[in-house]
Amino acid sequence: MKYVLIGKGGDDRDGKGPGDPSTRHRLLPLKSRLEQQGHKVWLLSSDLGFFGKIGLIALAQWADVVIIQRKLFSVPFVHLLVSVNQHLVFDFDDAIFLRSNGEASPRRYRRFKALLQRVDVVWAGNRYLAEAAREIARSVSIVPTPVADDAYDRTVAQSGKFTLVWLGSRSTSRYLHEHAEHLRAMGEAYPDIVFRIVSDFEADFAPLVTECVPWSEETEVTALKSAHVGIAPMTDNAWARGKCAFKVIQYMAAGLPVISSPVGANVTVMLPGETGFLADTPEAWVKVVGRLRNDDALRQRLGAAGLKRFSALFSESRVRAQLLASLEDHKLLT
Repeated sequence: MKYVLIGKGGDDRDGKGPGDPSTRHRLLPLKSRLEQQGHKVWLLSSDLGFFGKIGLIALAQWADVVIIQRKLFSVPFVHLLVSVNQHLVFDFDDAIFLRSNGEASPRRYRRFKALLQRVDVVWAGNRYLAEAAREIARSVSIVPTPVADDAYDRTVAQSGKFTLVWLGSRSTSRYLHEHAEHLRAMGEAYPDIVFRIVSDFEADFAPLVTECVPWSEETEVTALKSAHVGIAPMTDNAWARGKCAFKVIQYMAAGLPVISSPVGANVTVMLPGETGFLADTPEAWVKVVGRLRNDDALRQRLGAAGLKRFSALFSESRVRAQLLASLEDHKLLT
């Protein structure tokens, strides 16, 4: 069969794949397995201009299935796409029908509705997104964003100083700044701990000792495995509830206990008390950080439980099998 995949960042001609995490972790493993099975697959950029859309229509007319990730087309273009290919799949792991501040966006929702009314199946990154999709689409499956089964080197030694780590990007840095009081309280309580930010920006939360590491696939591995605890502060709103706890999954894949705000998918992906702790005030954050700082055995137990949960539910092999089964169930894979 022939598949057109539309993801952020375009094709992977350099062998490394697009930089966007959703495409890299959700679409590329599926693309690889489909190609291994002998199917023809094209991965197009969702950043389509006029000529790109013409190319998409030409390919869609020839392909058996079009899988669209996160891209919301205009209503007329959706009608045109459906006129040449009626076998569409939509994949998303953000509340793209809203503005990024969580407010309603009539334009985005109109496009979201027009597309979801016409797809065979929707792959939603968490329960909140699935509930929004089920108001429109015929068939919706919850598909978490996975991490490669062996993504993190188990031999990297932990840092000598107790280190908290945060993975993210400039677009999600607001969650750190919105929790600056929590971070500074931790620094005041524990002057000897280090807060490591792995991202594309720099920040300082003195008196908390802050270490900024530029993100790359290589630095991510070392930065996670040499840390002691992964943290995920978040502010509760409709946009945040659409987030799919990817950094929490990464922490668990690295064998780290997790401290998270009690927001959205973070609560259901981790198991509070078993793979980490929830905290919602500066005092609560200081308390759980101190508990993990002072108890090596507790950290090891929580980290091992998180790794086991990751392997069972959020590994790339498990999610890839789920996607292939979904395609088969809807007669989109033979």
